[in-house]
Amino acid sequence: MTRPATRQARERDSWGGRAVILLATSVVAGAFVGRVFDGAVRIQEMNGQVYWQTTSNKGGVLAILLMGCAAACAVLAIHRNPYRTSLGVGFLGLMFALIAWWLLATQLRGEHHDLLSVATDTAALVIMLGVVVSPPTWRTVAHLASLLNVTVVFCLAFSYLNPGTGRLPCRPDKCGIFGSLYTGFLTHENAAGKLVASLVPAAAAIKSTRRMVATLALAGLFIATTGSRTALAAFVVSVAFLIYLRRQDLRENVHVYLFWRCFPLLALAISFYLFLTAGLDELTGRGIVYAGIRAQMTGTRSSSALARTP
Repeated sequence: MTRPATRQARERDSWGGRAVILLATSVVAGAFVGRVFDGAVRIQEMNGQVYWQTTSNKGGVLAILLMGCAAACAVLAIHRNPYRTSLGVGFLGLMFALIAWWLLATQLRGEHHDLLSVATDTAALVIMLGVVVSPPTWRTVAHLASLLNVTVVFCLAFSYLNPGTGRLPCRPDKCGIFGSLYTGFLTHENAAGKLVASLVPAAAAIKSTRRMVATLALAGLFIATTGSRTALAAFVVSVAFLIYLRRQDLRENVHVYLFWRCFPLLALAISFYLFLTAGLDELTGRGIVYAGIRAQMTGTRSSSALARTP
């Protein structure tokens, strides 16, 4: 990663960095257009299940087009590889294994088989390769910081001004700080919170400490309004990563320590451990998700799992 100081700030971004920006923009822009221009209506079934129905799919089309552009940038990054990254084949292989495993588990669960999710999964693998061989620059991070601010402000405003579509009622196990679950222009509080949390490390590129703190405060406020526990945990990790980035000096290339190189392997090992050992009632009841995936892979399941698997 190169920091945008003096001369470097005027240089062009890497192709891997452009892929990251386009991918992040596709998620935000697609969700915003889908809610504002596609006429999304919330439908609640008799069993309490909530889903969204739209009259058109402009948001989905826009997201797919932007992801296609991001994948094209990643292909160029792989072809040109201007920075000749020193992360190594081992790190690349572990990252690929981690992402491929989670995508496989998601598909086995059978929840995301629409065109947009397939496009996202395909783009994720291609872009991951492009980013590793052509690392984003600090110009990339600065653009993502701007996207973070725009996303937080628009999500807070949308939820505040549209209580019928931008908020969900509190659940028995969680609630936002304002007495509801803010979702912004996304359809679920977890998706909204995790989107913002994933962009938080980009605030490291904000030169002014006051502006950076203000950005973090707004991001933390929105995550608190979503009531998402997953997003809250992700926010803590993201702030820690932000601190790590802020401590880097002005060398052209940021050194990636051995721990961070091994982090994908650690995450993969923990994932497999939870996958193999989690009971149905563990992880706040989400062990049933692992049971469902195990059932798809082995073709067998217990009678209790069969009764409870969604």
